[in-house]
Amino acid sequence: WEEVIPHRAGVMLDEIHVLENHLVVLEREGLRPRLVSRNGSGRVEATIAPDEPSCSLTVGLSPDGHYSVARHPFRSSKLIYSVSSFGTPDTVVEHDLANDRSAVLYQARVAGYDPTQYIATVVMAEAEDGVQVPISLVARRDRTSPGPVLLNVYGCYGKPRWPSFFPWPSSMTQR
Repeated sequence: WEEVIPHRAGVMLDEIHVLENHLVVLEREGLRPRLVSRNGSGRVEATIAPDEPSCSLTVGLSPDGHYSVARHPFRSSKLIYSVSSFGTPDTVVEHDLANDRSAVLYQARVAGYDPTQYIATVVMAEAEDGVQVPISLVARRDRTSPGPVLLNVYGCYGKPRWPSFFPWPSSMTQR
């Protein structure tokens, strides 16, 4: 038995993707997903962490089905993933693990929607049993209180509802 990824409290390993020269792990800490690429000796080469307080990150396929790609080939150094949040439409990215560079392949466009006009945040609420529960919020940047806010609460048993972009919540927050 050889430990490759040491245990870290609060970090959940969701997926492992094996490439010829890279071991890529989708891990989550709180509501923040990230991809960590390790070389053959287990050393971290790259960390891909979306700049979102709470988002969905999917390796290999677009979650909305608009941009479908095959899973990454074993001999490739390129990894395709998609990221989406309440405020950001589905974005498909190709990351070259050999040189640690990313390129956006596709981003869903929604007529009349400008993602820069919205802000996403995460707040914590204490449950009756003392457990901290993350709550994802998105609202217009120029919102004055009170105003429309989209709220999404963590699921249960380690299986949260990861935030994804849907046009109807954005229309609700535009009011």
